[in-house]
Amino acid sequence: FSMDIRDTETVDIGPHLERACVWIEEALRRGEGVLVHCQQGVSRSPSIIIVYLICNHAMSYADAVAFVRCRCACVKPNSGFARALVEWEHMWASRRAQQQGGRPGVRRRFKS
Repeated sequence: FSMDIRDTETVDIGPHLERACVWIEEALRRGEGVLVHCQQGVSRSPSIIIVYLICNHAMSYADAVAFVRCRCACVKPNSGFARALVEWEHMWASRRAQQQGGRPGVRRRFKS
């Protein structure tokens, strides 16, 4: 699986997010390892991991960024990606609330 995304604030990362989340989740369910990488590991690949955590682990944007930064302090999605990820968080929170009849989502815990 490969995505060609430029690391600029004007790139709309939104259309790639759901496909990336689905691909990662399906690979993990099959017991396969997943490597997400980009040229510097600062903006693009962390953004994909952050959206995966928002979507599949019910994390907020802030919690997902903090989780990823605990593993790699240099993580800093560019401002355009950050805006798209926050929008994604709000969309997924609304979708989750509708599916659960307005109840708060269940969060999975990760071991440090």
